Amino acid sequence: MFEALDGYPNLLTVAEVAQILRVDRSYVYRIIREGRLPALRPTPSKTRVVKSELEAFLDATRTTKASDLARPASIKKA
Repeated sequence: MFEALDGYPNLLTVAEVAQILRVDRSYVYRIIREGRLPALRPTPSKTRVVKSELEAFLDATRTTKASDLARPASIKKA
């Protein structure tokens, strides 16, 4: 679904998720803590996100479809 994630492993680090989302790691920890993004804690100091969970998060937070980004017919180029 998200081809940009194809090169990443199935278990992502918080740093990788932050890089993908182009946000700070603290934001990733916050959405994990809020329960908006499920995560695994294999050890007390390690947090991992399953790639399919990140894809589901992206689907759930999408506000605009790519097709909706097309220029409306009423707006013409100058």
